[in-house]
Amino acid sequence: ANQDDLDANHHVYDACLLHFKDTTLTFTTADSIALTNLCEKCPYTEGFVVFRARALYNEIYHVIENFTDICGSNNNSRFANKTADEIAEEQLKVELYPNPNNGLFTIEMAEETDDLQIKVLDVAGKEIFNGNLKISNYSNTMQLDLKNGIYFVEIQSNSKKVKTIKKLVINN
Repeated sequence: ANQDDLDANHHVYDACLLHFKDTTLTFTTADSIALTNLCEKCPYTEGFVVFRARALYNEIYHVIENFTDICGSNNNSRFANKTADEIAEEQLKVELYPNPNNGLFTIEMAEETDDLQIKVLDVAGKEIFNGNLKISNYSNTMQLDLKNGIYFVEIQSNSKKVKTIKKLVINN
């Protein structure tokens, strides 16, 4: 996506957030449609704001909707002309459970490694935690002191230059 498209996505998100949070304004049907359309976009080409929109959607509608990140093939995508299987190959295969949880969760991978970086971001994109992650015996259990809400866990392999982002729901 070009910069104008990214700016437009942020504008849609900001308007929806404002209409939802400000009790003097009304979250309209048009807001709902705009938010849903943003949630269905590819976060890898349309920006991190897509993840923020998805978290807002879940908060507004009191659901845990898992949106699919199969981004299709268009010439603006770093995934252009790739199949869903090829896209999946480029991402780390990571499981995060239980989800929702109270801050105690397990990260599981199909391989052992000590070459990972982990970041936890809130829905506004603010970094809450940043550290190194070692996977031994195919898993690592973590305890983070987080408030109730939706977070994004970004796990990146330093050597392979691939990463994955998982949604984390904290419900104390």
